Amino acid sequence: MKLKKNMKKILALLLCILILGSLTACRLPKIGRRQDKPDTPVSNPLPIEIQLPGGSDTEPLDLEYYHYDASDFYKDLDKLTEEDYSLYSSLYNELLTMDELSSIAYIRYTENVNDTYYSDEYDYMNDLFLEAADAFLTKCHDIISGGHGEEFRKFLNNDEMADLYLEYEPMTEEQRELNTKENDLIQQYYSQADTLMDTSCTIDGKTYTLEDVIGDGGDLFYLLHPDLYLEIYNQCLKNYNELVGETFVELVQVRDQIAKASGYENYAEYADKEIYDRDYTEEDLAAFKKTVKHFADDLQYYSYSFSDSSNNRDTDPEQLLRDCNLILSGISPLAKEAFGYFYQNRLYSIGEEENRLDGAYTIYLSNNKTAYSCIKEVGTVEDTITLAHEFGHFAAFYFSKPDDPILSSSCLDVQEIHSQGLQLLFSEKADSLFGSNPNNTKAANVAHMASAILDGCILDDWQREVYKNPDMTLSEMNACFERIEKEYGSDDYPGLEYLWTDIRHNFDSPMYYISYAISAIGALEIWHVSQSDYDRAVRIWENLVNSDIYHDDYTTIVENAGLKSFADKEATYDTLDDMTTFLADALYGSSTEY
Repeated sequence: MKLKKNMKKILALLLCILILGSLTACRLPKIGRRQDKPDTPVSNPLPIEIQLPGGSDTEPLDLEYYHYDASDFYKDLDKLTEEDYSLYSSLYNELLTMDELSSIAYIRYTENVNDTYYSDEYDYMNDLFLEAADAFLTKCHDIISGGHGEEFRKFLNNDEMADLYLEYEPMTEEQRELNTKENDLIQQYYSQADTLMDTSCTIDGKTYTLEDVIGDGGDLFYLLHPDLYLEIYNQCLKNYNELVGETFVELVQVRDQIAKASGYENYAEYADKEIYDRDYTEEDLAAFKKTVKHFADDLQYYSYSFSDSSNNRDTDPEQLLRDCNLILSGISPLAKEAFGYFYQNRLYSIGEEENRLDGAYTIYLSNNKTAYSCIKEVGTVEDTITLAHEFGHFAAFYFSKPDDPILSSSCLDVQEIHSQGLQLLFSEKADSLFGSNPNNTKAANVAHMASAILDGCILDDWQREVYKNPDMTLSEMNACFERIEKEYGSDDYPGLEYLWTDIRHNFDSPMYYISYAISAIGALEIWHVSQSDYDRAVRIWENLVNSDIYHDDYTTIVENAGLKSFADKEATYDTLDDMTTFLADALYGSSTEY
């Protein structure tokens, strides 16, 4: 397996597993783009009849949570010595238990974000696990580095694990303090982020909030009072930016110290190597972004020209599962097998409850050795796309389990191809679920990839510049973000420079977002192949979910699966060219000149 030498990588793995599926950059609209809709095509329903395995009486996985007391763990850890390894297995299993309890607490919290018990328990378990894992790994490092190292290696009977312990770098007191500061600031941001829609401003003696302009009545407000709408939007975002922006400024300073404490010049370099273990260079990324900029105006335009949420649907979770199973089981025997396991064991939490966390994610349960998906339904065809996306993650975990659920480091740039690739294959066959205008939903799905590419490149450029210049003021960060947005074709409009403050990845998962852009190119390659040879595209996806993301790097995995690397300039250019041509035809019709 790929080795994680310090706790920062373990923390990064936890964060990245939690955000799988979270592809929307922010809740704030880019109000500078007009929205055009194509003519209504004829529906072509897909008649497939496949029954779900199991049944409505199938028992769900027992996700029991209890408050964990680590005192016995540390007592037993003291007994793990160079002469006595008898408690090694039980200690390691206790780490799995801590990790899974952290995941369960997070699931319960996201099912009801107003439940402060599980919110507090997740914070407690996450901190407890990180401290316990560091203590355990440090003890193993000391034993294998000591005079009985060879005996311990023979006892483990696993050279990869032994090498991991040998190379592990225990956290210094300085690193502990910095990690604590970073985590405290992230929690501070979460508390501040909860106030976004309540952010207010006063204009001509009257108080308005962001809810007034981007809530349910926002569209009507804009039609009736466009100038006032823009003034409220800009001023409220400015106020929110000042609130959370100062938290981010502090985070940048702390992360700069974290990078320098580990011997790196800046945090961007540290993240590339120590957190994400990327096998490509910043020069590769620069060449990729240059190609993206060539298509930026088209990507910006088409990413806001389609909607996949116009058709309403029943929010009954069972019906959603049955609807999607009809399509997924017909796509691939691997998908059919994995979906049967997914459903029989009820490895999901799906609902429309008001207090459920918006969006969706897939998380790994260490003790049960399986993934688990959580989705908030919105009551439109978007729910089917979301389930297909999350199931892509689930299927990858099902067919390629980590050797070690705590310590294995995965290739994050491939994980989103699993999900994005499947959702594109799904949309090609799901006309029966998309109502009267399935072609529009298909185009919206492709256009969603355009947004992922743009957002990934913009945020990566911005974060790299910020982390290489950690003394930037908040106003300088805002100006930098606005400039980079415009470099990628964004219109100039009020509030543009503040949009980054509602993208949580900037705060809790720094330098991650470029993975969405890289994986979107891979998913689009699968989609492009599917247009002429759907079966071959499915085989590529099957190769990917069977790939070894815990041992191989990005380039090896995608090339072995039958794809080109994002660093292949010609392949990337052709993919983006084909996508923009497709979206133009979908919007205007192939007979229209544009």
